[in-house]
Amino acid sequence: MAHSSPKRNTISTSTLVWAGAGLALAVVMAWLLWQRPLPVQTALVDRGEVTREIVEEARAEVRNLHSITAPVTGRLERISLTPGDVVKAGQVIAKISSPAASLLDARLAAEAQSGLNAARAAVRAADANLALARGEQQRTAILTQSGFASRAALDRVNQTLAAADAEVAARKADVLRAEAAAGYRSGPQASHSIRSPIDGTVLRVLQESEGDVLVGTPLVEIGDPSHMEIVGEFLSQDVALMPEGARVIVSGAGAQSIEGRVRLIEPYARTKVSALGIEEQRVNVVVDLTGSGSPPRLGHGYKVDAAVQVFQATGVLRVPTDALVRHNGGWAVFALVDGRSQLRKVAVGDGDDHHRVVLGGLNEGDAVILFPGDTIRDGDLVEAGR
Repeated sequence: MAHSSPKRNTISTSTLVWAGAGLALAVVMAWLLWQRPLPVQTALVDRGEVTREIVEEARAEVRNLHSITAPVTGRLERISLTPGDVVKAGQVIAKISSPAASLLDARLAAEAQSGLNAARAAVRAADANLALARGEQQRTAILTQSGFASRAALDRVNQTLAAADAEVAARKADVLRAEAAAGYRSGPQASHSIRSPIDGTVLRVLQESEGDVLVGTPLVEIGDPSHMEIVGEFLSQDVALMPEGARVIVSGAGAQSIEGRVRLIEPYARTKVSALGIEEQRVNVVVDLTGSGSPPRLGHGYKVDAAVQVFQATGVLRVPTDALVRHNGGWAVFALVDGRSQLRKVAVGDGDDHHRVVLGGLNEGDAVILFPGDTIRDGDLVEAGR
């Protein structure tokens, strides 16, 4: 009697394939769902200096600028001075002579010549009357001495003589007036010299060429470049934070910055329109440069940047501004504690774009996350980047 072999349990190949696929899928899902630390940038809360500056474009100006204008109407002689020339007080910088007669058209010239001829004829008539009055006065005087004429008659002829003499003078004045109207020149032409009021340097020659100028025409600007000041137009709401004497850092005038102090805040605001078309109230702030003097390349009208310090504190607890986030109407930071982010509400004071003063909520040496954005939540697993 034959014996049969025992039956063995076998697993099919398809079962093994499906089991391996399921295991691989489970591993992938576990890997995908496994929480991994988010890379973050961190910084430490430390002690140091915190400042706040208000920066605006400004311009350098000569403190006492003298604009020389024409004191009279006339013909300006060519000005030989050039920008940069040094002048002394009282030095002649320009000359103005009497204006040349204007040209007349034929009709006006004929009328002016006719008026001149009439005035000259009136002079001849007045001279004839004067000669007649003078002869009458002489005859009456002789008769009065002989007793054949009264004293009253002599007084009348004396008065007639004086009137005739005055008439000649009036007619001669009419001739001068007519000659001026006709374009005639009489006598030497007067020249008016314009002198420098100060010792300084010629900054600009506004009217260099010879020509006719009117009274008040700007000719030359003179100043002393060794005495400069900085003038900036700041927003009125920023000016309200500036104390007089505030420290100012002026840059853009060379390789090194210049230090100055606020000397004057003008009490009047001007309406300016920004590049975006927005009306702004601007106030002039005048800054005195401190030190031995201004740089030699700093001239009148040069563009610079003026940073006015409105807050400064040293040795205070500070936090980077980039770590602050808004939270429930206040400020908060994400601190790095045991590899996880921790949301902390903080109280901060004044500061700038780099640091803010910490008033509460953080201690020196705490690590905070920079630029947390919207990806960081309280309790997230994080890792400080290297």
